[in-house]
Amino acid sequence: MKKNYFYRFLFTLSALLLCYSLFANNMYLKRTLAPTNTNNYPHYGLISDFAKLLADDARKADVEYFNIISANSYTITGCPGDISVNNDPNLCTAFINSGLNVTSFTGNLSWEMRDILNTLIDSGTGQINNYTFNIGTTNVIYTDNDDTCSFIVTVSDTQDPTASNPADINVQCLADVPAADPAVVTDEADNCGSPTVTFISQTADPAVNDGTITRTYRVDDGNGNTIDVFQDIVIDDTTAPVADVASLPTVTGQCSATVTAPTATDNCEGTVTGTTTDPTSYTEQGTYSITWTYDDGNGNTSTQTQTVVIDDT
Repeated sequence: MKKNYFYRFLFTLSALLLCYSLFANNMYLKRTLAPTNTNNYPHYGLISDFAKLLADDARKADVEYFNIISANSYTITGCPGDISVNNDPNLCTAFINSGLNVTSFTGNLSWEMRDILNTLIDSGTGQINNYTFNIGTTNVIYTDNDDTCSFIVTVSDTQDPTASNPADINVQCLADVPAADPAVVTDEADNCGSPTVTFISQTADPAVNDGTITRTYRVDDGNGNTIDVFQDIVIDDTTAPVADVASLPTVTGQCSATVTAPTATDNCEGTVTGTTTDPTSYTEQGTYSITWTYDDGNGNTSTQTQTVVIDDT
């Protein structure tokens, strides 16, 4: 019986010493044998070996993650260059159906368009393919996750506005010529909206109430396109002076008489004094007739007759 206890004691003691040896070797005692690889990590027992393996795996995982990220970097190639076009006929836009796409992309391609104030105009996904652009400058930006490219589309309005020459105006006198008024142009139009009309200039006033003034009005669409239209104001005085007295009185005298020229009123010239080729003073006895002519200087005349009687009674 005592012998059995002794063997049990030896077995238990041996087991404890073995466990202690393994524990001490792995937790505290550094190996003296250098590892076979070339790294500089210190090597301990089995526990430290396991920790080292974990560190090595972590390094390998970092490299693999970097390689994955590099392989999946989102890139855009063949970004379109800037595009400049003119408007489509009679439109304030331009339809572009080529030159808008990138050559290639690797991720989720999207795009947006912004004006010169950076205000968003439109956006979408994938290639643009074709688009109707407004007059002006549009900044187009493609985005493929972490990669972007941009280009500018410029649409120029090169179409002139339209308008007809205003109707001519006919007046009798220079004083009747109305002031310049852009509103006389009534049918101005443009492909990009409503143009503005301004008075530019006119030819000099005629020296007499008989002639033509030509006025120039300019129609401007605000995009650098203008046309000029013209209006004639024709001044043609066709009205003769009207005598102030419908029937001139007879001038009488005993021995002599002198006649004063009568007057008339003209629509353009105002007061017109009569002229005559006949004598205006008489000393001989008799009856005389004077013809007075009223001339407005614009080719219009009227006449009037006056009698002179010299009679010594």
